[in-house]
Amino acid sequence: MTKLLELWIHFMLRHRLKTLGLMFSLTAAAAALGSQVEIRTALLDMIKKSSPRAQVYDQMREIFGSDTAMLIGIEDAQLATPQGLERLRALRAIVKAQPLVTDVTSLVDLQRIDPEAGGLEVRRFVPEGALSQAQIDAAVAQLRKDGLFVPTFLSEDGAATAIIAELSSSLEDTRKPEVEQAMRAFAKGIPGGSKLLTTDEGKLSLLEAARMDAAMQAYEWAEQAGYDRAQIFPTGMPVSAGFLLEETRRHMGPFFGVTLLVICLLLAVLLRSAKAVIYCLLVALPAVVWAVGFGGTINGRISIVAAMAPMIVLVLSVANVVHLVGQYRFERSRKDAKEALLAAFQEVGMACFLTSLTTLIGFSSLRFIPLVTAQELGVVCAVGVVASFLLAFTVVPILISYSDLAPQVARQSKKTYEILNWCQNVARSAPKRVIATSLGLTALAIAGLNALVIDTNLDAKFYDDHPVALAADFFSERLSGGLTAEVLIDTGRAGGALERDAFIQSVEKKAPTTPIPDASDGDEVIGIEDEFGIEEDAPAAAAPAVTEVIDAQAGALPNRYLAELEAAAAELKAFRDPNILDGKPVVIGAFSVADIARRTHQAMGGETALPSRAQFAAQLALFEDQGGEGLNTFVDDDRRYLRMQLRMPSLGTRNSVAFMKAVEPQLRERFPTPPGGIKTQINGIDILLSDVIEALGIQLYIGFAFAALVITLVMSFVYNSWRVGLASMMPNILPVISGIGILGLIGLKIDIDALFMVSIALGIAVDDTIHFLTRYKLERTAGLDKDEAIRLSLHETGVGIVRTSIILVMGFGVFLFSPYLTFKYVGLILPTTMLMAVIADMLVIPAMVYLNWIPVVSEEGLRGARA
Repeated sequence: MTKLLELWIHFMLRHRLKTLGLMFSLTAAAAALGSQVEIRTALLDMIKKSSPRAQVYDQMREIFGSDTAMLIGIEDAQLATPQGLERLRALRAIVKAQPLVTDVTSLVDLQRIDPEAGGLEVRRFVPEGALSQAQIDAAVAQLRKDGLFVPTFLSEDGAATAIIAELSSSLEDTRKPEVEQAMRAFAKGIPGGSKLLTTDEGKLSLLEAARMDAAMQAYEWAEQAGYDRAQIFPTGMPVSAGFLLEETRRHMGPFFGVTLLVICLLLAVLLRSAKAVIYCLLVALPAVVWAVGFGGTINGRISIVAAMAPMIVLVLSVANVVHLVGQYRFERSRKDAKEALLAAFQEVGMACFLTSLTTLIGFSSLRFIPLVTAQELGVVCAVGVVASFLLAFTVVPILISYSDLAPQVARQSKKTYEILNWCQNVARSAPKRVIATSLGLTALAIAGLNALVIDTNLDAKFYDDHPVALAADFFSERLSGGLTAEVLIDTGRAGGALERDAFIQSVEKKAPTTPIPDASDGDEVIGIEDEFGIEEDAPAAAAPAVTEVIDAQAGALPNRYLAELEAAAAELKAFRDPNILDGKPVVIGAFSVADIARRTHQAMGGETALPSRAQFAAQLALFEDQGGEGLNTFVDDDRRYLRMQLRMPSLGTRNSVAFMKAVEPQLRERFPTPPGGIKTQINGIDILLSDVIEALGIQLYIGFAFAALVITLVMSFVYNSWRVGLASMMPNILPVISGIGILGLIGLKIDIDALFMVSIALGIAVDDTIHFLTRYKLERTAGLDKDEAIRLSLHETGVGIVRTSIILVMGFGVFLFSPYLTFKYVGLILPTTMLMAVIADMLVIPAMVYLNWIPVVSEEGLRGARA
């Protein structure tokens, strides 16, 4: 290794300009690529995975279309007045005119079913046209008496309402002229947007981004309709994701600038050399450019989570330069420039290579997490780690050869030496006590892990007075919640929702000569032609070739699905759990075709609460024939699938999963899965996201185990001892688990994004151990005894460890001041990990060496070295 390092130094110094030119060209290429990489969310990738629940979700989307909706809440004291309705209609028209909006439902769209001589009539609760105050009051009274749409579209006090806008979400939607035109216009405003239009995957990604951009315009639409900003409360997945993207873009630049400023100040204080600070920045800044340019190009974007990568790379890339520059300045005090450079390479080169490798392993372990956002973060940071190592060990030596650095002055690190000497004295005098304290703290951290609550809520990622948080509160307190979910019921066959096979007696392949029998209770099967392909009043000559005969007795039986839907809705709305939302209602609204059936049957004068099988089939057709809307929301065209829509407050992943586990068994009892059919379950984007995140636990453990195993193998190989490999990991477990365990101890919840940091933290935390043991091995191999080798290792490498740890703690600590929750937790977890790591490496590692738990050099090897 020494010979290789010497050859590398000679090669670079011989080709200094060419090497610098190559590094500059690569940086320029990365910058050019980075300018074409956009910051774009990847929430769709987070949920569209091949899990069984995701497959059911995709099947539902194929049957019923998009469930991607935004909700615009309106607070208006004049809502139930002519002026208030005029504003609401204006807003509805504006939203409806948007190219990415497929459907709009509002207070003025709601329908009621009225009886009519011999049939029924479908009308709106709020009639079209100009209305008097008396007419509006009557409409509101009817709406409240009906009860179905309160409080979904009208609050109890009558001063709040909501508009629900369904948004384009499928590949088929992108082929619509108005959607395609909107996507092309949006693509012109983002880097590389036109390239996304060339593939189906790119179109869907572009549609997601355009959809969020459209959702963010809700304030403008409402203001255009005459509402003040304080009256407008948009919510829903597109809105939350759009605001996350906006917050990321808004804070990414300033936080990078603050992080850079903090690092510059720390370097100036710790190195006390302007030239050394410049050398560090000439490595760190290009490394960030490489990470964004090359890493972002590999990913095709910079996602919300990956937006942390530039700051992470900036902080990490300084470490290698600090160790290299610090060691060079130490060697320069007793050697000439070329010898000092070669000695510095020999002293810290191998350690820096290993630390870069272990950090790279930590980021690579994110590949085990089945979330594209985590994988993208790993890619960008991994590129940055590789870049920082290459730049540090090419650019810095060349810069030193052009402009030498002043030797290290011992008095500059006097306080640091005093602390390091104290650490050695403690480790030497009471090694078992140090180990016992470490184990005790580890046990405490494990207890914190057990108490840790993992919960991801997009709305909770924002500060309390953020528009997203305010909108979530508005919908939870004033209306029926901003979260939409659904239940799909598969009856197993076409017409199954009508139980068609149960009351169709036979199929005769001849023209009918007699009218269809009435249902047994005497009600005429009106409109049945739409369901069975025949027309009652048509002449025999015009009748189809197939006649379907109804079993009057079977047709008069209750429709099982209607009864079960109503019972299921009642159960869901009555569901309470003290561990979910403190026992408050979880389901505020539950809507299905049973609501239409009940009201239609009542208008037809039915004696029972719900129609019979034959009546349901006929009345359903009549409802559509009379202009009834929204039926396709609850039942498909083939009448095989039924859907119940749920409205709930913002739950978070933990509550969502608990709710699913509690209610899905009962739902499956009511609606068993038919052979080869679709499983009954709670669905929706928010629900699926919760399920995916909940399932990440095992993947996170696998990723952490992978990182720990590979790092242990690397350490065992380098030091030619499995005991060293295992023992070196022991002091690094405490820092990693303490970083998140402390959150559990103080009772804080943690966002799933922050857990990505666990494997990363392990890869970073082990760096100090590597530097210390590498130096200790060199000193022991040179013939020094254990005590002196530890002292020199602490004095030389320890100074660099302390400096880099301060930079890591303060650099990552900047995240703590971010209003974005994920950044905030990173600002707590990583600094805590780094702080505990440096303490462990300065105390626990020396204590383990004194106890002979880490035999870095065997006695035989030591005698050979002395000889």
